[in-house]
Amino acid sequence: TVLDNAIDSQAFQKDLGSFGAEDLALIRKDIGAGSGTMIGLFCGSLYPDKRLDYLITAGDYIHERLEDFVLVVVGDGPSGAEVRSAAVSRPWLRWVGARKGREKAGYFRVASVVLNPGAVGLHVLDAFCAGIPMVTTEDARHGPEIAYLKNGQNGLVVAGGPERYADVVIELLRSPAVQEHLREGSRQAAEAYTLPNMVQNFADGIERCLAMPRKEQ
Repeated sequence: TVLDNAIDSQAFQKDLGSFGAEDLALIRKDIGAGSGTMIGLFCGSLYPDKRLDYLITAGDYIHERLEDFVLVVVGDGPSGAEVRSAAVSRPWLRWVGARKGREKAGYFRVASVVLNPGAVGLHVLDAFCAGIPMVTTEDARHGPEIAYLKNGQNGLVVAGGPERYADVVIELLRSPAVQEHLREGSRQAAEAYTLPNMVQNFADGIERCLAMPRKEQ
């Protein structure tokens, strides 16, 4: 039985819908992003499998070609010092620490893309709920939920190093039509990968199992 592992996202979706224009403007002001600034977002625990060195190097490449670009890192963990140190010399890099609930949702509302070159797990559902594409790499140590991220449909999966990753992100940020296509795919994925659907899949599997003929011992 394919369960399609999920978590309850109803509270997060409610938080996402609770922001008005003034709220979003304040978030942008807080991170030093103007109305036209393109915002990339990383949200998750900070540890080696997240490939934070790759993320920061890719951010350098992106900022070289898109000066009006900001990368916001939400989260903390064993590799937090690496991000904090990098932010000291990179005005475009904002580390805001761990955030939950409505605070976390606000950063998703102002972001154009989720940058996650490392391990993808259940947090891909946050991107889907927010209706924004996630960009990851094909050779990271992903969890099984990477199966939900369909390249070119609801996100992008990149083969290659940080410079290639940056090229893909820049191309995406410069293409409103592609962004909208991936946003629509993300919204559709959010409806498919839900806790109620997972529970229904589990119940259906049990019913199919019970309906199978018993083998003679």
